[in-house]
Amino acid sequence: MDEASEAIDRIRAHCDNGIRYYTWALKRMPSIPEQADHVPLVRSLRSSLAQVLAYIEGATDERSAMSKKDEIEARYETLVQDEGWEPSFVKDAPK
Repeated sequence: MDEASEAIDRIRAHCDNGIRYYTWALKRMPSIPEQADHVPLVRSLRSSLAQVLAYIEGATDERSAMSKKDEIEARYETLVQDEGWEPSFVKDAPK
């Protein structure tokens, strides 16, 4: 694999991890009073990562990237729910 492909793979992994985390957080944050005010920022951060991933997944212009971004966010909401995904600091926390 060449350097460009490896870089794309790292960017894809970064986006994947971030979108999973922000999606997980958005399911919990509104019910936590001290975090509720941060929901718009976290949505924006997730949206930014989904926009980058949209280009990696083949978007060719701003319009197709915006459409693909919405699809990616919906896909990750389902994925996080179906997998029961949690960040490592939650999975590894003492019970």
